[in-house]
Amino acid sequence: MKLQKTLNLVSRIVFNVIAVIFGLTLIFGTIITNASVSELLTDFVFKDRPDNVIVNTGKEPVRYKTWYSSVENNLDGNAQIARLVQAEGTVLLKNDGGALPLAAGEKVSLYGVTAYDPMYSQDGAGNSKINDPQSYSKNSQINRRQFFYDEFKRAGFDVNEKLWQWYNSDAGIHYRRFDTIGFWGRDAGNEVIPALTEANWSEIDENAKDIANYGKDTTAVYITGRMTNEILDLNSEGAGYSNAGNRNNDGIKENTDYLKFTADEKNLLSELGKNYDKVVVILNQANAPQEDLPALFEQYGVDAVLWIAFPGSDGIRSVAEILSGKINPSGGLSAAWYTSGKSHIAELRLKHGERRKRRRYVYGLPLRRNPLRGQPARQ
Repeated sequence: MKLQKTLNLVSRIVFNVIAVIFGLTLIFGTIITNASVSELLTDFVFKDRPDNVIVNTGKEPVRYKTWYSSVENNLDGNAQIARLVQAEGTVLLKNDGGALPLAAGEKVSLYGVTAYDPMYSQDGAGNSKINDPQSYSKNSQINRRQFFYDEFKRAGFDVNEKLWQWYNSDAGIHYRRFDTIGFWGRDAGNEVIPALTEANWSEIDENAKDIANYGKDTTAVYITGRMTNEILDLNSEGAGYSNAGNRNNDGIKENTDYLKFTADEKNLLSELGKNYDKVVVILNQANAPQEDLPALFEQYGVDAVLWIAFPGSDGIRSVAEILSGKINPSGGLSAAWYTSGKSHIAELRLKHGERRKRRRYVYGLPLRRNPLRGQPARQ
């Protein structure tokens, strides 16, 4: 017994010594590595030094080359990749009668709060500075944000400037949503959803619509969006809110499924269908709308629909070029979007079978018992 206890004590001491040595090795190794990395970054990356970084390994030097001469040049290169990703990833959900592409110089009216305050990226861990309302600026050249109005004009469309002015006036800004779901610093947790505010047709100034010049025989583009993140459930019911400083709290009285179209959104779609030759809807969101989309778009006279997800700071230009025909959208949905809520598997009624036939049904499929486990298996 004494020998056993002695061996146990010695083994514990040896294990602890090894653990301490291993830990110190990790700590000092990390410090040394970080110092080396810091030196390399200081000497070669953040200064206008030669673009070859040589690491002395005692062997043949390993050379790391950069394609970029400055941070700005690096951002421009990233922007090109982002635009390519947006071009390849955008999904054309509907295009009746060849509504798209739009002709060069075509008159376009941009509707929807999201058209002037886009959802650039998701909230949460994937959030970025461009979603911060404090960084908002109408000068996209300063903060590298792109805006639909600017990019539509760049693509060659005649965009309704009066409508742009109204949505960016105090009257239009009143309807803007907060760009993030806003769980930070709140106690409500998963019971919180953001405001779903939208200016309906009657609330938009008639002079801004300028129907005489931008009405019949022209195109309306309606952009709507929803925010998402990895920490909150998007509740099917609940009062939204807005804590975005100078923005309104209209969403507090909105009690709806967050992923459904609100009454104001449907009102606006309905009137656009009555007043414009073509209506194009752009879905600026990650999640699929919880609607019977084909029926809804048919009801309101929508001619074309694009799903663009979150375009980031540089993807909106590609969206404009898709509308102009310069880019052919080739994206596909990564998950099924059900054309009808009744066809969704969660909505199918469970059938408990008939005793006489000794069968059970799940989602309408007849099941038989597994002879080995006594569990149901597909017939």
